[in-house]
Amino acid sequence: MARAAAAGLSALVLGVFLAACSGPDLEGLEKGEAGTVAQVVDGDTLVLESGLRVTLVEVEAPFGEAPFASEARAGLERATLHRRVRLAYGGLKRYAPRAPASGEAKAKDKGDARSPPTETALAHVFVRSEGGRWIWVQEGLVAQGLVRVRTRQENRARAAALLAAEARARAARRGLWALREYRVRNAIALAGEAADLPRSCGRGPLLVVEGRIRQASVSDARAYLNFGGPDEYGSDTTIGVYGDAVAAWRAKGPPFASYQNKQVRVRGRVANRGGPLICVDHPEQIEVLN
Repeated sequence: MARAAAAGLSALVLGVFLAACSGPDLEGLEKGEAGTVAQVVDGDTLVLESGLRVTLVEVEAPFGEAPFASEARAGLERATLHRRVRLAYGGLKRYAPRAPASGEAKAKDKGDARSPPTETALAHVFVRSEGGRWIWVQEGLVAQGLVRVRTRQENRARAAALLAAEARARAARRGLWALREYRVRNAIALAGEAADLPRSCGRGPLLVVEGRIRQASVSDARAYLNFGGPDEYGSDTTIGVYGDAVAAWRAKGPPFASYQNKQVRVRGRVANRGGPLICVDHPEQIEVLN
């Protein structure tokens, strides 16, 4: 019996050792650089000792003075600071800021305050625990409610897993999901708040909105999914898809008409264009709930 127990323990230790040696689960991703984290910039950005700046793809943390920004940054520090990490790629690998033309203002003076000053890796990040187990950082942050899922047209390889983790965190009101500022918005009620929104989606807040699609309309260059709404608001909350994104969606995504009469959860930047306009450019931004 003692021999059997010893053999079982040896097998367990060997299994743990082999799992640790095998590296992180990179299914669907391309293996990238390894390094030690020297700095955490905010809740979804870090810098390796090599100087490489890394943005965690498919998620977005509150930043600046936004509620929960400091908690999100602290969470990423706990997970990664001074620890060895492995990067992996599931889409666009690098963001490089455009050099200003002669006489043009620098990007930091006129653009997004979060625009990085140097080339940035757009990566999934895996960290090795003290026990030797590899942990997918994005999933851990989402599960704790430290960040929200935000896929992009060029980076959405693991959207399904992250959305599932976010749903569990939201249901448990973990982290930022306990705050009013990040609550899921009702599409009909949102129509009454259009006056508070900017005119440009690029400057609009990232919102998660739920409602039933009442109408779908499509042309070559644009598609609209309309939630409908009470007459007193003057105009309805609408999802808009524009330009090349329409053709790409038609090629690989669900037909726009298939969303009609479906209850959905959509996430995107929101602007006031005669009513709330939720700007999206890829199907993973819309979850069908029934």
